[in-house]
Amino acid sequence: MSPIATTLYSRPGSIAGAITKAASTSSRSSGNTADLPQALKICAALASVAAVAILYIAYWFTPSESISYRSSLLANNRSKFIELGGFRAHYLEQGAGPPLLMVHGGGTWLFSFRHNLEPLARSFRVIALDMPGHGYTEPTRSATRYDFDTTDRVLLEFLDAKGISRVSLVGRSWGGGWALHFAQCHPERVRKLVLIASSGLPGDDRFDRRVR
Repeated sequence: MSPIATTLYSRPGSIAGAITKAASTSSRSSGNTADLPQALKICAALASVAAVAILYIAYWFTPSESISYRSSLLANNRSKFIELGGFRAHYLEQGAGPPLLMVHGGGTWLFSFRHNLEPLARSFRVIALDMPGHGYTEPTRSATRYDFDTTDRVLLEFLDAKGISRVSLVGRSWGGGWALHFAQCHPERVRKLVLIASSGLPGDDRFDRRVR
């Protein structure tokens, strides 16, 4: 048993005195107490280096585009880019027929429609678009806002650039909310609207976390 534990258990009636005596005994026996401030300084320095590295990776580091990873969807299908106001938008287009624009949910990209593109392309000119802040779509201006006005403008500019006067919209999750907002703002541009587990419908559409 250590000197601290021995003293505490042998003199239960005087805890304060026991701690003082045990600490003194431990200090004389170990001889390492003087190294504690130096160890703390080393730990603080390492923690600072780790914090700086994490911040660099999170906010400033940009991986090289010549990475070995490539989506199997894009490896087998030629995607394209189009310059819009403030964004270089990435999209995938297949098939012929009435235009059908697919809008993915938040935190995903057009890859989420990988199982739907080919079947739909048999009957439609199907287009899957990476929305602002997602996938391979990149901002071309600084201080870009990511809100409903931005998604509305990007969808409208995309349709204009592709020469599509009216379109059927498929929106999933947050994409459903973006599509719904667009349809409300530009009903003349929407032929049909398909919502899949959409946000923006009646009900509580917030991330609600409570500490009980």
